[in-house]
Amino acid sequence: MTNNRHNVPKVIFVNDVDHQVDYLCFLAQEIAANKFTDRNFTVLPYLIPHQTQTVYFPDLNYPKKFLNAVKKTGKSVGQKFPTVITQMVKPQIKVPAKLPAFDVKPFWTDLAQIGFFDFEIKTITVLLTPFGPGASFNFPSKGEIYLTFRADRDISDLPRSIVSALVLYKNGRPGKSNELYWKNRFYAEFLARDTILRKYCPVIPQPEIRPEDLKAAQIYKQKYWFKASKPLTLEFGKYLSPTQDRLFKRLFANRGQILTHDQIAQILWGDDSLEKFSLWAVTKIIQKIRSKIKKHGGEANNLKTVYGKGYIIDI
Repeated sequence: MTNNRHNVPKVIFVNDVDHQVDYLCFLAQEIAANKFTDRNFTVLPYLIPHQTQTVYFPDLNYPKKFLNAVKKTGKSVGQKFPTVITQMVKPQIKVPAKLPAFDVKPFWTDLAQIGFFDFEIKTITVLLTPFGPGASFNFPSKGEIYLTFRADRDISDLPRSIVSALVLYKNGRPGKSNELYWKNRFYAEFLARDTILRKYCPVIPQPEIRPEDLKAAQIYKQKYWFKASKPLTLEFGKYLSPTQDRLFKRLFANRGQILTHDQIAQILWGDDSLEKFSLWAVTKIIQKIRSKIKKHGGEANNLKTVYGKGYIIDI
């Protein structure tokens, strides 16, 4: 264990309008590239408080030149966008009125005992924002974390987001690799749930994403970014492997109801389900199903993850 991990970083909260407008531009860039949909987020023009698997992107009647311009920037979260772009939306941006306080020292002291984070973090800058998913991360330079934290979330949930950021810092950004993205996510969840850090990472119930929310997301997507997708039907089974098709048919037959992890294991592995069951294996199969549905023009976002429970087709 190195001494570096005992050095408590400085946590700086920001919420000024310049940071907010740059973040809004970043969100527009990622939505246009379909990044959020690929990772099972639902983009909405309204906020569902405490629902971190949704992306709140307010409908500000964006001019076409704004949406076209942000596509070409290639910026990361926390980076500044050109003034010619930000000035198109800046007058409409409001900021959270109050900045919270957070004592990172007890959390960081216990974090050092895990033995996983053998590097020094000097500063953690937290943008308190009304927009986006629950959190986004970037690493401007060595020893620095830039983290967005949506203002509707309780500040007690901040350690969970810091853990996710540290896993990314150590393992590297997933880029276009959905497999690395989910590995990082599972590892962060393990640390928050099954280690000494769990006392800092309470499980906060999240409201469900309703069928009407999914419909609103689809309409919103078509307004600015993408053409309408084909409705999800059993016809997509012809593009799947036999194993994928078997699971897809059960999900479709039970649409509107959660198929639990235990039920999925039984579908995939039968009598060997106890021995072979793996959340990671299930996740990879679901991702392949979504990918093939999307490739053939279907609305893959209707196949939803219900975290801690299983999967559901909502149509």
